Amino acid sequence: MEIILCLYAMTPEKIVISLKEKGLSTSQISRFVGCTNEYVNKIGNGTRKKPNYIVVDRLRELLDRPELARDLA
Repeated sequence: MEIILCLYAMTPEKIVISLKEKGLSTSQISRFVGCTNEYVNKIGNGTRKKPNYIVVDRLRELLDRPELARDLA
């Protein structure tokens, strides 16, 4: 339960940064989430303040299981 609470406490910006620290590329993230590289970059650098909730849910899912995007390069 603690892990779930931690995921929901993270901002979308921090989630993208964490995914990149885990070795995922912007392209892998965007393909899994279903948006453009530019959108992911805007979330990651903080210029997209309120991303679509579906995108945020997919980012959280990917943070929990990064292996899902490893073959999407």
